[in-house]
Amino acid sequence: MNTQSPKPGAKRRARSPVSDMITVVCLQGYTGPHNNKGEPVPMWLKIAILVLLAAVVCSLFSGLFFLMKDTDNSSGRLVKALTLRISLTVLLLALIAWGFWSGELRWGTPWLH
Repeated sequence: MNTQSPKPGAKRRARSPVSDMITVVCLQGYTGPHNNKGEPVPMWLKIAILVLLAAVVCSLFSGLFFLMKDTDNSSGRLVKALTLRISLTVLLLALIAWGFWSGELRWGTPWLH
């Protein structure tokens, strides 16, 4: 009987030493995100990007709501929602470009390093 498993008779998967070694090598000396200069990266930029992305999605759905509910064209709420969404998207792209330019954002793909 297997005493380490919560279910009687269940087989326990053994961890391979190779996977433990890969985990140790990958996380060895990891102290959190850093920029190109080796300084810690503040998280405010990523939070601002997420907030702007959520605002763009909210503006998208408000425009859809105005498109479906407004029967008269005199209110112009759909055009205002479109203008707001375009403005937020331009601001979002500018913030991402500034993050890459300043080094606070960087690619996380292993084939680029």
